[in-house]
Amino acid sequence: MRFGNLLVFAFFIFALARSESLASARPLSTSISPFDHLHTQFDQVLTRFIALNGSESRINYKRLKQERSRLDAYLKTLSEVRSDDFEKFSKEQKMAFLINAYNGFTLEMISSQYPISSVKEIKGGYDKRFISLFDEIKSLNDIERQLRQTFREPKTFFALSSGVQGAPALLGNSYNDRDLYTQLERATRLFLGDPKRNFYDRVQNRLKVSRLFNWFEDDFRRSSGSVPDFVAPYLASDRATQDKIRALKSFESLDYSWKLNELF
Repeated sequence: MRFGNLLVFAFFIFALARSESLASARPLSTSISPFDHLHTQFDQVLTRFIALNGSESRINYKRLKQERSRLDAYLKTLSEVRSDDFEKFSKEQKMAFLINAYNGFTLEMISSQYPISSVKEIKGGYDKRFISLFDEIKSLNDIERQLRQTFREPKTFFALSSGVQGAPALLGNSYNDRDLYTQLERATRLFLGDPKRNFYDRVQNRLKVSRLFNWFEDDFRRSSGSVPDFVAPYLASDRATQDKIRALKSFESLDYSWKLNELF
């Protein structure tokens, strides 16, 4: 009887030791924090380095180059999002993610090459592939195309700030899924409300707008019928003037400044 008890006890010790050995051999599970769809880290970057003056934003690239830790940490969180995880995001979360990614990686590209006076001085520019995103290496133009082709929302053009004076402004906060459409409307009104870049000449009945509308005319035609149809409610408050703008068959493109939107 004693021998049987000893045998059972020995078997128990062996089984316990083996289970502990197997447990120690298994890789430790790593808990992945849920993605911050409020993009709080990017808010901190924008607050620290961006100044919004009317319809234009100015960026302290010199200071940003010296203090890149916040931006780098934020961009790392974007790069860690895999394509299958991204597909689980809502439509608004995806749009906000891509807008912030474009703006954030633009800041990285320019601050890495600073001092420069124009993005045109950067080899490859917006086609330069340096962005680790969705298990691929992408360019800023790749992100823009994905946003355009997937969601077909022309107001996103006014949320993408390409780091030059002719581009739409960076708002003082990041884009997020909760406030996305309000933010897009604000960005659109901010850009179209700048008479240096967009205006309707009532005397000559001529529409003069940013070259951006020329580059993406097909997108505005697809969403609103035409560029005049899209801009009319933003350039005039009264219905009669809006109708005059909508009746126009053409528009003129104003000069587009490629100078860096730098804060001195």
